[in-house]
Amino acid sequence: MSDICDRADEEMEFLNQFQFTRTYSLHRPSATHCCDCHAPIPELRRKTLVGVQRCVDCQSILELISQ
Repeated sequence: MSDICDRADEEMEFLNQFQFTRTYSLHRPSATHCCDCHAPIPELRRKTLVGVQRCVDCQSILELISQ
């Protein structure tokens, strides 16, 4: 069983990797693909949120980090 310090280390590693991927991505953000994970952004989302640059999952993670 892991303790709270192990869990915190895992969480920090995840967040560091996420930020590194966002910062040093070789792909340019586009209106059709997520600027973080490069997954396709559904057409309905692109039409509903003009200028959106992230998929729902990455946007959710970003909002959790920003709190």
